[in-house]
Amino acid sequence: MDYLIAVVFLFAVLLLGAIGSLWFIALHARRQLAHLRRHVWNTATVSKMVPDGVSLPAPEGWAASSDVLSLLIDMIRKKRPEVVVELGSGISTVVLAAALAL
Repeated sequence: MDYLIAVVFLFAVLLLGAIGSLWFIALHARRQLAHLRRHVWNTATVSKMVPDGVSLPAPEGWAASSDVLSLLIDMIRKKRPEVVVELGSGISTVVLAAALAL
């Protein structure tokens, strides 16, 4: 009888561990999906800023991400600065110039 109780207890512990792991995986997947949605939205917003015929360089290395570019575009629209000093890899230069031209 003690053996059966130990087996049932072990099974319950393993089952709870599996459920906890699945819950953690689902939570992580939801967070990743939310991040991906924001990234796609920001990328679409940034792409609309660039004039037709102007291609953006490939985002590599230290290039600004779409969420950073979207934030900078919003700041330029709100503040309307006369001068912007920008040291970028190419993407941010093109996007900020387009935002300033509006």
